[in-house]
Amino acid sequence: MSKLSDASVAAPPSNRMTLQQIHLPLTAATFCDGVLTDLQDWQIGKVSWSEVPCSALLYGPPGNGKTSLAAALAGSAGIPLVSTSYADCQRAGHQGDFLRVLSDKVTEAISSAPCVFFLDELDSFGLRNKPTRNSDYIVGVVNGLLEHLSRLNDTPGVIVIGATNHPHLVDPAILRPGRFDAKIHLGNPDCAGILRIMEIELGANAKELSAADIASRLLGVSGAQVSAVIRDAREKARRSGNPMRPEHLSSAVDHIAPQRPPELLRRIAIHEAGHAVVGHRLGLPPPRHLQLTAFGGEYGYAIPDTLTERTAQDHLATLLGGRTAEIVLLGNCSSGADSDLAEATQLAFSMRYRWGMRHNTMISISQDAGLLPNLPSTAVQKLNADLRRAGTVSKKIIKDNRALVHRVADGLLQETELNGKDLLRILHSGPRSVDSGA
Repeated sequence: MSKLSDASVAAPPSNRMTLQQIHLPLTAATFCDGVLTDLQDWQIGKVSWSEVPCSALLYGPPGNGKTSLAAALAGSAGIPLVSTSYADCQRAGHQGDFLRVLSDKVTEAISSAPCVFFLDELDSFGLRNKPTRNSDYIVGVVNGLLEHLSRLNDTPGVIVIGATNHPHLVDPAILRPGRFDAKIHLGNPDCAGILRIMEIELGANAKELSAADIASRLLGVSGAQVSAVIRDAREKARRSGNPMRPEHLSSAVDHIAPQRPPELLRRIAIHEAGHAVVGHRLGLPPPRHLQLTAFGGEYGYAIPDTLTERTAQDHLATLLGGRTAEIVLLGNCSSGADSDLAEATQLAFSMRYRWGMRHNTMISISQDAGLLPNLPSTAVQKLNADLRRAGTVSKKIIKDNRALVHRVADGLLQETELNGKDLLRILHSGPRSVDSGA
């Protein structure tokens, strides 16, 4: 493939989206900046394409800019965007037609290089090692996709962007380095990100519309939902026959994030503080953030893929820390512990029935088999005992650190969002760590 004669990235047409028009988290922005620089260096012969990291998997909940990133990257580079998805290909018919449509799109991208090739819904291709009645179909389309990804990766000038809401459902061969080099999480924006989206949408009026005061109330919603709030506010202003005012914006926010009574906010803050204090006292790394969101709270910590028996036990106690803090400090628990208990139950199941981390247990049962809801009563009793032991650990920590839990909760109520550094500043003011036990 010949390189462009122009020595610089072409200026995008005025009607195309660019990176300056969207909000991106730091990792995504850094990747895009690097791609633009590398593309320009390749075009002037400064680097070979084999030296350029030119592929990325975008993953995270819907509505946070995966499609927009691909379009804006192409727009900023002034190169074509060639896009397709699993649904687009499947719409063509049976497997042969599916693969033909995919092949045509890949060929279009190769002939359009330099370009951005965007492939959405990667999780829909399925896992080849998961037996289903459609196993032959899945194997065929995944193998076809792998072949086409190799063609794209071998073509100088093609930037490959894949997207999925569920990375754990994507076949591992698709995700290996060489097919998708970078893995970029696009999650719900933090306060700064929400404010940036509002500033982009509202322009020069953002300050006078009190966007900064509104942003914290939208924690926990997607970037697309933030944009929807702005559209709703504009509609309210049009119907009133007036320019948009802060009350229009506040009213639009109320539709998806109504104001909550102080006692409920206090409970949520104590719940999240409980997770943070238990995890800290057990020596776990700090979370990315602690938040009061539009729908509850969030302890922003992902459990690592590889755990020892000790770290798994610590994570189990930490998952129960929020519920325990409510019980110890408020006298009862709430339905807010639902997802914590579900995750803790899955972790306890894995420890006992997948990873051989319990006494005299060496079998491995896949949770994909749907056995968890139908376990015999003796197995349920063992899992409940495992959870109770972890609950005892978290209860001791909460009781020994009551004042610290309240301090973290106070800080969260005041700021709405605590990043890892701010959280550690509060956490380090407490007493010494305790042992998690066996």
